[in-house]
Amino acid sequence: MNVTREVITDLLPLYFSGEASADTVAMVDEFFRQDPEFAHLARRMSDVREKLVRDVPAPEAAMEKTALKKTRDMVQARNLWLAFAVAYTVVPMFVFRTRVAHVFFVFAFFCWLAYLFYYMKLRRSSL
Repeated sequence: MNVTREVITDLLPLYFSGEASADTVAMVDEFFRQDPEFAHLARRMSDVREKLVRDVPAPEAAMEKTALKKTRDMVQARNLWLAFAVAYTVVPMFVFRTRVAHVFFVFAFFCWLAYLFYYMKLRRSSL
């Protein structure tokens, strides 16, 4: 069977993590003996990967939880402003007194502005 560099490259994460089967380890070792330049390159890349994993800290769970809570609160606020905006827009259709209807339309206008504010803020943050 002709094993290419692409096949070995696909197996390298398993090989270097120690999770590969004995046959896979033997196949990769044999390929490394046949192509020492590739073996050197693969080992260097593995060292760089290990250094990155060791030196770059993983995001803290508290930060992720805070970001998730902030996003959830913003979505809830956006939905609340949408509900108020729709309600204040529809209610004047059932109110026949024009002065009262104008007040509802003013409230509706500000509710729509608040809804758009939250909508755009969430859109800018790619959520």
